[in-house]
Formats: sequence, structure tokens, C-alpha cells
Amino acid sequence: MEESSEEIVAQCLPAYSELSLKKVVNRMEIIVSSMHRDAIISLKNQNYALAKDVIERDDEVDRFYHFSVRQLKMAVVNRTMIESMGLKSAVECLGYRIITKSIERIGDHATKIAKSILNLKEMPNANSLDQISKISDLVAEVYNDSFKALNKLDAKIAHESIIKASRVIEAEEESTQQLLESKQSTRTIVELKLILESLKRMAVYSADISEITLNMIAAALKRA
Repeated sequence: MEESSEEIVAQCLPAYSELSLKKVVNRMEIIVSSMHRDAIISLKNQNYALAKDVIERDDEVDRFYHFSVRQLKMAVVNRTMIESMGLKSAVECLGYRIITKSIERIGDHATKIAKSILNLKEMPNANSLDQISKISDLVAEVYNDSFKALNKLDAKIAHESIIKASRVIEAEEESTQQLLESKQSTRTIVELKLILESLKRMAVYSADISEITLNMIAAALKRA
């Protein structure tokens, strides 16, 4: 359930009610955020052990994802479960199904970044590292804002997240062009391009979470 450098927390779950859907989403959010952060750190420091650790953490994200899918499928069949999960309607079940899938996809792309790092045979030049670092920071903002919007059901933050995601796409295109013009080995250019592409996809999936949040807010206003 949780882990740090000093402890690991495990929990036996004989009943789904012991781990609510929102807690599952929160846990997935934290793991994926750490995967993204550590993947970029491993790139800057050429820390291959950390990159391998990022790849291993993806299994944990997948376990939580499949657990959430089982919960949501049961809720659709048994409507009485919806309220016990902390949700208000079947529409929210669908929304959270897409949200958990988006988080799982973001984790996949953090894993892809780590795999590209393991494939690098030389240290990228300073300009490429700087560009990737800046884009990564913006992606983290998009990601964090999407969950702030979800947790607070805040339309303003959700819109800001979507706008920032569009900036990531623009920055990725500019950085790709600079990368192709750089005097680095073909392998380095290919792997760095894959990293940039994954960062862009992470921003897009984060924006999808914000889009779902806006749909939830609109549905809540209709019920009011």
C-alpha cells in the first residue's frame, strides 16, 4: 500500500470496501508521480539502477489499476455499491474508469522513459537535458493540476491544466526540431525523441483527467 526508504505497508483486502476507489486513485497518483520524477533524475545522473526501479514500480500501478477496474465493474452491476465507493452515479463510475486508465497510461510512459535511459550509450548534451527538464517540469504541473481539479472539482484549475498541456505539445515540437539538428549520435537522438514523445503523451493523458473532471462538474450542476 505504501513504501519509503524505511518501511513497507501491506494490507490484506478480503472486502473491496476496505480500500475505497478514491484511495486507490490517490495511491496510483502518488506512485506515478514518483516514477516520472525519478525517471528524469535517472536521466540527469545516468542512474541506471533508479531507472530499473522506475520500471519495476509500474507493476504496482498495474495492480491498483486492475483492482479499480474490478471495483467499477461490480458497481455497475450492483448499484448499491456506488455510494459505498464514494461516488454519486454510474456516470462517475465511467469517469473514474477513464481516469484510472489515464493514470495507468502515464505510468507506462514513465516506464518508457526509463527504458530509453537504459538504452542510452552516452550522456546527452547540456541543451537537450535542459529542454527535457523544462518540459518535464511543465508536465508535472499539468499532472498535479489535473488532480487538484479532480479532488476539489474545480473547473478553473481543470481549464488551466488543459492549457498547460497544449504548451507542452508546443514545447515538445520545438525541442524535437532542435534535437534533430543537434550533433549527437543517432541512437541518442532516437532515445531522446522517444522521451520527449512520452512526456507529451503524459501531458495529454493528464489533460484527459481534467476533461473528465469538467464533465463531472457539469453533471453535478445538472443534478443540483
